[in-house]
Amino acid sequence: MGANTLGIDASESNTAISSLHAAADPKLASLSYLNAPAETLLTHSKQYDVVCSMEVLEHVDNPAAFLSTCAQLVKPGGHLFLSTIARTPLAYALTIFMAEDVLRQVTTGTHTYSKFIKPSELVQFFRDYRSPLLAEAPTELSRPWITTPASSSYLPRMEAELRGLIYNPLQARWHLAPRNAWGALECNYLFWVRKPKD
Repeated sequence: MGANTLGIDASESNTAISSLHAAADPKLASLSYLNAPAETLLTHSKQYDVVCSMEVLEHVDNPAAFLSTCAQLVKPGGHLFLSTIARTPLAYALTIFMAEDVLRQVTTGTHTYSKFIKPSELVQFFRDYRSPLLAEAPTELSRPWITTPASSSYLPRMEAELRGLIYNPLQARWHLAPRNAWGALECNYLFWVRKPKD
């Protein structure tokens, strides 16, 4: 769609396969891949209009450091999208017990329940998080990314939003749950937040 897109992955085999797929489709000429962890991008002092981290957060050892890295890669006024798994009994039952142990659709040991992140924890992280305003003045901090109180699981669209992802095994498809759908944030979910401009 005309965007210059960089895909990164810490796994060399993943970036190699992705590069082969992109090379086979001329519509993906503006797509490039880099075999590197997200933290290495901070050394380039480049920021992006949109940063997406899909199904990564639940695998990292230090989620706060990883979220900080993602946040620093977003331009002021830019967007951060995350998808992950909530730390709930339902999520354990579906993603570890059923998918890994019973159905063997996912490699055993792929997920660790204690690494799952509740939606409220993500919201709180960005209520507390402050971005450095300037590289020259790293102690001067901006306002928090989320400033309004959340009265429910839905947050005002101008700042952040949570939406559940629901898998339909009969259709073998994922669906974005309606806002405030009961129980939709109990397993897989999407989180969007916009970085303050100042």
